[in-house]
Parts: sequence; C-alpha cells; structure tokens
Amino acid sequence: MTQENNSGGGYTVEYLHQFIKEWIRAGLFKNNIIEKLEDLGVDRGLAIQLVDEMERKLHWQSRKRKILIVEDEPHSRMLLVEILKLAGYKIAQAADGQEALDQLRDVDPDLIITDALMPNVNGHELIRELKETVLWRDVPVIAISARGKMEDLFESLKVVKFLKKPYSTDDLLDAVRSVLPSQA
Repeated sequence: MTQENNSGGGYTVEYLHQFIKEWIRAGLFKNNIIEKLEDLGVDRGLAIQLVDEMERKLHWQSRKRKILIVEDEPHSRMLLVEILKLAGYKIAQAADGQEALDQLRDVDPDLIITDALMPNVNGHELIRELKETVLWRDVPVIAISARGKMEDLFESLKVVKFLKKPYSTDDLLDAVRSVLPSQA
C-alpha cells in the first residue's frame, strides 16, 4: 500500500516496513519495535500488525523454499527431485493428486509442480481442488504434460506456467525461478 494511514502517524505502510525491517535486523525485540512505532504516532494495533507482517516476510525470504512434485511416473519424478534439489530447493513428492492433497498440511509447499495425467486424482482435479480451498488457492502451480493440447485447460485454471514434455532442465529451472528465487 502506498496510501497514508491516519493510524500510521502520517507515514506510508512501505516506509514503516522499512523501519521495522531495519529494527528486526538490528536485533530489537518485537515489543521494542512496537514501542518505537507508537513513538512515531502509529496506532498500537497497526504497529502489531505491521511487525507481524514483516516478521513473516523476512522469515519467508530466509527459509529454504519447498516444492511439492506430483508425478506418477517414478523416473520422471526422481529426475525432477534431483534437478530441483541441486538447485537448492527442499522437495516433497507424491505419486498422484490424492497423495498430494493428503500431504499438503505437512508439506506446506511454496510451489507445486504437477503432471497432468495421473491415476486417482489427476493434475486438473488437483489444481481445481487447490483453487477451491482457501488455505491453498494462492500456492502457485506449474503443470507439465506430454499433451500440448492441455495447455489451454491448465491456463484456464491459472497455473503460473505450463511445460510440455519433453522440456529442458533450463526450461524447468526458469519456470521455477520465475516463482521462487534461486536457493543455490
């Protein structure tokens, strides 16, 4: 937000976030930061909210990104796992969409890469289920398939990228890095 907030002492939220980021990196405790914001005229409730937001953002930026790979073909799945591990990502894997849905709470992925055609719950059904669930609707998805005709279907489901098999390692990594910064 670039708007000024009356509860924010006349400062923009982005400007306050910069203060908070520097104070967190300097090692100040949360209560001290909230007090400093109050000294600047920021409402206590807003101060708490802003500090919480910045803590989450800094934590997210510093942790290793998790990718859930959903692929029924074991060789293809292991190839994806090895490529992405070498690139510095933390990997979880599932053999089909139902197994992926069962793992979501434990894995809490930052990105899901799913094959289109799988037994039980296929990639299309998996993505539809994700988009209908508040907790998972914002997790970005990359869809992969040997059938290029499926690209329109997956784009209608708002996948961030569609990769047609066979794809190169560079194409895969470019797609992943467009969503998650490199960890290597």
